[in-house]
Amino acid sequence: KKLEVYQSIADLTVGAKDQAVFKCEVSDENVRGVWLKNGKELVPDSRIKVS
Repeated sequence: KKLEVYQSIADLTVGAKDQAVFKCEVSDENVRGVWLKNGKELVPDSRIKVS
C-alpha cells in the first residue's frame, strides 16, 4: 500500500526559548514515522516531545 502525505511540514524559525510544533498528516495511521534533524533521528527527552 502506497503511503500518501496529506500535510507536509514547513520550515519554521523560533527564538531559543519559544516552542516549535511540527505536524505531518499521512494516509495510514499505523505507520511508524521518525522525525529527523540534519539527518539524525530526534530522540524524545525533556525538550523534545514526539506524539
